[in-house]
Amino acid sequence: DLSQHALAHVHHEDKALRIDQDVPFQEVNFQLASLGGQNDMRFTQQPGKVFYSTYCDFQGVQSLHLVMQGEQGKVTLFIVPLEDRMVLEEAFADNKYKGMGFATDNAYMLLVGEQSQDLNYVKNEIKQTFI
Repeated sequence: DLSQHALAHVHHEDKALRIDQDVPFQEVNFQLASLGGQNDMRFTQQPGKVFYSTYCDFQGVQSLHLVMQGEQGKVTLFIVPLEDRMVLEEAFADNKYKGMGFATDNAYMLLVGEQSQDLNYVKNEIKQTFI
């Protein structure tokens, strides 16, 4: 279950929400390329402001952990290469964060933030810039 892992990860790495590295999308693409295998995952342009980008382990699968600017607040985005054993929920939450999950051709996208409008804002940016 990816959603519970995403929530736990955000709580555990809350320092990521305070970092501002202003990461260009080319650097994110470089990181994505090393995840890929046969998947050619990349952003075609800058998907808004990216504060933070690092690799993370998602249930044994090397993934990418980004912190992005939402409409008002920050949103954590996990890009997890597709794997059959994983279960993706479209909506999830705990007492602090809301989450949203969706799949692209190459990856599961998990968004975690405090406001639903921030999640929708980042989801729309991803859908326009990620292939």
